[in-house]
Amino acid sequence: MRYRYTTEQMDFLRNNIYGRTRNDAINLFNERYGILLSREKFKNICQYYKLKGYVNNTCFEKGVVPHNKGKIRWWKSHQFEPNSSPWNTRDIGSERTVDGIIIVKVSEPNIWRSKHSVIWENANSKIPENHVVIFADGDRNNFNIDNLLLVSRAELMIMNKRGLTAKNTDLTKVGKAVAGLHISVKNKMGQLC
Repeated sequence: MRYRYTTEQMDFLRNNIYGRTRNDAINLFNERYGILLSREKFKNICQYYKLKGYVNNTCFEKGVVPHNKGKIRWWKSHQFEPNSSPWNTRDIGSERTVDGIIIVKVSEPNIWRSKHSVIWENANSKIPENHVVIFADGDRNNFNIDNLLLVSRAELMIMNKRGLTAKNTDLTKVGKAVAGLHISVKNKMGQLC
């Protein structure tokens, strides 16, 4: 059965709660009325009757010594030392797969590039702006230099739009030529108008 608090008890709490800690207010109420009021019940009463003013102080008061002062800090051995790296740091040249593309760590800190682009640049020169390297046969694990094809983004758009890529390296190279021809015609037509 639920205990019903009297008006006198609620008035006592309203008048004596302000400026006291939760424990002090509970002890004062329990001594006055001989009731064993728990912290949870006190919190519920304060919420239900909208009683405010008790101090919920969880800070150390001035002069109180913390219980763990002077004890060894267990986390000190796990902190990073200056110029050290975390346990999961990868070395330069490490590989991982992201969205089906193999990427390689090329420099610190955490500079990763696609493996096929790095291989193409090592064999040729830097990839020009607005150009990408694609796999001519569509196999993302075939890093043979003959399978890597440099195309402009405009050519790639046309190749994808018109289905000019194939599982055959030679057909994809023909598709690149057709896309280049399409761009040249479009540029000439634009100049004539």
